[in-house]
Amino acid sequence: MSEFVLLEVARVCRCCEVQARYWTQVFGARRLLEGRAAGRRFVRLGLGDTTLVFTELGPDEPDRHHDPELREHLGLRVADLAGTLARLVARGARVALTPAALPAWMAARGGFELAWVAAPLTPARLAAGEYRHAVAFIEAPDGLWVELNAIEEPSDTGWFRAAPPPGGSP
Repeated sequence: MSEFVLLEVARVCRCCEVQARYWTQVFGARRLLEGRAAGRRFVRLGLGDTTLVFTELGPDEPDRHHDPELREHLGLRVADLAGTLARLVARGARVALTPAALPAWMAARGGFELAWVAAPLTPARLAAGEYRHAVAFIEAPDGLWVELNAIEEPSDTGWFRAAPPPGGSP
């Protein structure tokens, strides 16, 4: 059994609202979060056992699918971020962004700000630390970033499938 669960597929788009309406109407996705990350509008939608994250390009920007400032990526959920990173590095992975470096990286690009969160979470519950999300990125072949996510969420949200125990087979 693998220690990884697919958490998200992240894409750039022209309009987050158009994507959100399409995926909620056509596929029955559920809006989970909206806000700004690295200075850009984003929306996270729940779809089945995974989530879709759309990050908006500016109206006059060319497509930037592999731009290091705006990465499309695959997100995996893990139970133990530090242990998983150590195991992946031992297997030859290159760490592109550590959890410790992420706040400065985001701040240099406009920071992170939530504009809306789905019930049952509230801004007060988030501020109280009921939901925690630690992130690191590794770089796979062809410049693809893989986001590793350690998430602690309240039992009443059920947004993400639980991560299997750490140390599964490669």
